[in-house]
Parts: sequence; C-alpha cells; structure tokens
Amino acid sequence: MNYLAHIYLSPSNIDYQLGNLLADPLKGKAWDNCPPEFIQGMKMHKAIDKFTDKHPMVKQSKSRLGKRGYLRGVVIDVVYDYMLSNNWDSYHQLPLSQFIENFHNKAHLQIQTYPNKPRQFTSKVIQHKALLAYGSLEGLLLTFQRIDKRLSDRIKAKESMQDYINIVLEQLESIEKDFNTFFPELINFSEQNR
Repeated sequence: MNYLAHIYLSPSNIDYQLGNLLADPLKGKAWDNCPPEFIQGMKMHKAIDKFTDKHPMVKQSKSRLGKRGYLRGVVIDVVYDYMLSNNWDSYHQLPLSQFIENFHNKAHLQIQTYPNKPRQFTSKVIQHKALLAYGSLEGLLLTFQRIDKRLSDRIKAKESMQDYINIVLEQLESIEKDFNTFFPELINFSEQNR
C-alpha cells in the first residue's frame, strides 16, 4: 500500500497518521522523544506491509504485471492507492478531497515540531498534492514519473515504473477486482491490530 492507504488505515490521530506515512522514508527509525502515537503508526505501517506482501490477492495483482520485475510490488502499491481513490466513497464517509485537506492542515501544523527529514518529506507530500494525484490516470502516471526520478541508476538500468504503464492499463479492471477483495480484509486487519 502507498501513502493514501497508510493514512486512511490509521486512527484519526495526526501523529499516528504521520508515523504510518513516514515509516519508509525514515527507515523505521523515530527520533528521540517523538510522540508515542508516531511510533505506533510506524509499527502499524510495518504490520500493513507484512500483511499486504503475503496476501494472495496482492500476489495475484503482481503476477498480472509479469513473472519478473523488481518494481512490480511498488507499481501495485501505487495502483492500489489509485483504486482506493476511485472507490473512496465505499470506504469513507468524508469526501476524499475533504479527508486530504484535513490531513494536510493537521500535518502542516504538527510537522513544525518534527526534525528536518520528516518535516521536509511531509512538506513535499503536501506541496505536490501527492495524495490527490492518485485520483486520475494522469496523476497515476505522474506518480510513476516521480518515483522513477528517485530510483538508483542500478535499478533504472533494469526497469522503470513507466515500463509498466501499458500492462497496468491493460490489467486495470482485473487489478481492481483483486483490490476490492483484498482491501476490506486489510481494513479488518488494521482495526484489529491498532
């Protein structure tokens, strides 16, 4: 799962949501005296990733992109956020734009107390409106391009996110079926493990 899902799967506590969002960029390491809810959010992120990686529907979605490829998991994470955006009304009572605006407003205030790295990363997510980008195919493609810019030269020599665009578009309907089976189970898992 990617940014939007990690925030969605958190309780309505900004430190928890930010911990869940920032676990990967911070490599699972919090700073001294960070809020305990932030650490809980980081732990939830790890649990979500573990559950997701083992789930048969996620494995099936990855297989739809081919038998091999280092980035297949990253592609599915992003595409699943696209699916969440486009099925948002089935999962949340607030409109997506309002949910994201609420998160941006709270996060902007909260990160003023955070160290530089988590503050900068969160500021970029807000500034680039990354959470809103998942709502359209154009935004999905822009997200793929942004990720490609961060890939190492070693990975770029083998593949890129954009290499998957055509097959994602071909398989979108099937991946959506996988997602709609998987995501309610992930919601139940995250609620039981908070």
